[in-house]
Amino acid sequence: MKFIVQILVTALAVMFAQWLLPGVSANGFMSGVFVALVLAVLNVVVKPILVFLTLPVTVLTLGFFLLPKIRN
Repeated sequence: MKFIVQILVTALAVMFAQWLLPGVSANGFMSGVFVALVLAVLNVVVKPILVFLTLPVTVLTLGFFLLPKIRN
């Protein structure tokens, strides 16, 4: 249920960005949902890679970059 709500909120944000910004265009709400799904897939794929690549910085700073992640 949380995933569906996140997708719908992101789709609404895409539609709002399309209304607000002249360089952004979307054909309809379904294209906003498609963009939201693409962003969700990228988040699932890219986030673990970035966490792994920033591991040396995390060790150097004693894990302070992970504090926001622990809180959620």
